[in-house]
Amino acid sequence: MYIWRFPYFTGVAIAISSAVLVVCTALLEIRVRVRSQIIRGICSAGVLLALFACPVLFIQAIEPVLAAARAHRSYIDRGPEPGWSAAALVLLVLVSSHFLFPRRPLSSRTFRWRSAFAALVVGFVVMNAVNWCSPGWCERFGFPFPYQWWSDGIIEMNGENLTAGWSLVAAIADVVVLIAASAALVVFYRRASARAAAQASSR
Repeated sequence: MYIWRFPYFTGVAIAISSAVLVVCTALLEIRVRVRSQIIRGICSAGVLLALFACPVLFIQAIEPVLAAARAHRSYIDRGPEPGWSAAALVLLVLVSSHFLFPRRPLSSRTFRWRSAFAALVVGFVVMNAVNWCSPGWCERFGFPFPYQWWSDGIIEMNGENLTAGWSLVAAIADVVVLIAASAALVVFYRRASARAAAQASSR
């Protein structure tokens, strides 16, 4: 079951995590900019509520599909786990951006850099969740290195199916690519902050 080239449940979880990430990022930015303790508390509560809403939103989103399956006397065993995974992804991005891109007193662009980092991570997840082959006929997941593949054109050699498999090395290599891209973003951010500080001190 696919949404375009995304496995249905994976695609729903990614959509929810992306929406919740946008909401949480906006709330945290508002929390930093305002001075009212009441509004800051509301923003913090909103972030927590959005994170805990992920599994609920996931169940609500897939319920029509589950109901349609039940109507055809078919049962799909799918709990809220992908929703919790979406919440974990959002939390990971928020915490990582906080530590990787600390707010600088002389830099007003921290929000842009954190947003760029969030877009990088979400883009990486999307690229690794999409099926780069033809759904129903074959599967190839992984970017830039395929970590899982399958094809209905079965080719066996010495009892080994060469058209299906997975690679832990490729999965690790994909993560290394994300880490390298994130590290480059951090370096650019710190250089930009250092230039801003130098210009401010020379005035």
